[in-house]
Amino acid sequence: MATLVPPLPAKAASHFDQPIGSFLSGLGCERTIWSISPEASVFDAIEIMTTNNIAALVVLSAQKLDGMIAQEDCTREVMLHRKSSRDTRVREVMTRGVYYANPEDTVEECMRLMTAKQINYLPVLEGNTVVGMLSSDDLNPRPRK
Repeated sequence: MATLVPPLPAKAASHFDQPIGSFLSGLGCERTIWSISPEASVFDAIEIMTTNNIAALVVLSAQKLDGMIAQEDCTREVMLHRKSSRDTRVREVMTRGVYYANPEDTVEECMRLMTAKQINYLPVLEGNTVVGMLSSDDLNPRPRK
């Protein structure tokens, strides 16, 4: 039997037209953008993600976005291929050609991109500078148990 889902309250629905830059600012906390060098070890990436309770890092070369590395990359590319996380460089397993948003893009545009490309993390760039990181959980928060 299907469960009917009530429509979003007008206040919640209105954030879809909001620019992603102001949406991120309105999440209520100062957010650190965690990054790593492509020459760092995968072990270092795992350590940063674990210590900071995050699931992805932007990879920066000369302060410009070079790619991303997520927990799934570490599992799939290192553990499943029996590589050493201490000997494997981030550049060997990171995702290249990363999709990104601009601060002026709307929440709806970001949601559509993330859904269409099946991505969980979307860096926000102003020019060549990473100014934010959006996760699918930011757009679709799950109730806490």
